[in-house]
Amino acid sequence: MLIPEVKPHYGRLKFLIGGEWVDPQSGRVESDPNPATGETIAEFSQATPAEAIQAVEAAHQAFQTWLQRDIPCNYAL
Repeated sequence: MLIPEVKPHYGRLKFLIGGEWVDPQSGRVESDPNPATGETIAEFSQATPAEAIQAVEAAHQAFQTWLQRDIPCNYAL
């Protein structure tokens, strides 16, 4: 029995690039099996080189934005 937050199958996953869900373009799909049952949990696509570059550039841009934020640090160093 699965907890309600866990689905038995998630379908074909998309990429999250720049805050938007993007349909993969490569057409190369792999399955992610449940190790206990062998049943497929989800399918995921391999990114094209262009999609990988888009993801890295979006992450870099987001990081630059986060660098400008004034967030208090509560950790003792």
